[in-house]
Amino acid sequence: MMVEGGDGYNLYFPMPFYKHGVITVTNESAKNVRSFYYHIDFTEQPVQPRTGYFCAQYRNEFPEKTGHDYLILDAEGEGHYVGTVLSIRSRSPFWFGEGDAKFYVDGDAKPTIQGTGTEDYFLMAWGLNEALYPYFGCTFMSVDFEDLGAQYTLYRWHIPDPVRFTKSLRFEIEHNGWISADETESGKVEGHVEREDDIASVAFWYQIGQPKRFTALPPLLQRLLPNLDRVSEGKTMLPTAKHSPGVVELQKGYDWTGEGQILFQPASDQPVIEVEFNVEKDEYRGLIIRLTHAEDYGIWRIFLDGKNARQPDDYMAGQKIQDFDLFSKDLVVKDHYLGSFALKPGRHILRFECVGRNPLSKGSYFGLDSVRLRERWLKKRKLLG
Repeated sequence: MMVEGGDGYNLYFPMPFYKHGVITVTNESAKNVRSFYYHIDFTEQPVQPRTGYFCAQYRNEFPEKTGHDYLILDAEGEGHYVGTVLSIRSRSPFWFGEGDAKFYVDGDAKPTIQGTGTEDYFLMAWGLNEALYPYFGCTFMSVDFEDLGAQYTLYRWHIPDPVRFTKSLRFEIEHNGWISADETESGKVEGHVEREDDIASVAFWYQIGQPKRFTALPPLLQRLLPNLDRVSEGKTMLPTAKHSPGVVELQKGYDWTGEGQILFQPASDQPVIEVEFNVEKDEYRGLIIRLTHAEDYGIWRIFLDGKNARQPDDYMAGQKIQDFDLFSKDLVVKDHYLGSFALKPGRHILRFECVGRNPLSKGSYFGLDSVRLRERWLKKRKLLG
């Protein structure tokens, strides 16, 4: 299975059928599809008795429910498990992936197979990296793994190592990880704590006879990630922006939020630009800055209301204040989590100072897509036993 550039979807799992097969495609959006084409290959030949049907089942929890592991598959019958696709969006800062994968074969009360962590189930260790291999990979990794709102899409194919069952198979994964100090009872950064992130999965397996479905495909709106952000777009911040010599304009097009990004083309050696956003009431929110990265962009330092917005905390002790290198060979837009802040009602100032540029960069440009205040979970959680 592979996706090329978001346009080409290719699937190579065998899908045997005895009498007939039906493939349908449904457009659940409010827009017409601009173009759609397909090619299906099949062969007509006898299917051996007791050949398993190909099965797949989607499921999600936005967010994960506490008190039990996340369910990926609950199958009854005889067959074998062949793969998992798992997508995560973190609702808390720091690392989500300490949860063990657990297979319960044929009604076993304890896990028949239990792994050593989410990263290990997907055949990576000490974290995740974007990678494409025949049996495992990470096709999407949005930001640093410790950032609030980090997103991953992972896959693991059990082709040489199928999990076989004769009566039933239940597959679950724990949702444990590291939690920031503002969410723990101890008031410190702690590891191996149950988290409540957004999670979606697809289980793939073969089964003799028709499967007993343990859940149904939810409608489109229930498959979309909930919006947790209050967004200030470039267009709303541009009129009050202040800057050193240079050109500031609203750049339209690409994949920017709303009508475009604030593009700053400096004309001095130490460029600076300030924008403001407003808060209506006392609130505690994660501050996320969506910035553009390109071949002619600089290295910038960010201040919130006169203070550096990315000071090291206890978990990052010993590290230097973070600057943001916006150089990229390709034009990309990324979210950067600056931390969570108790914000007072009124105007707040974000100041961006250029502190240099990457040796490969052709300039010191700056592009601000939007400022996002993200809802935070403040439920105090206990360490797991």
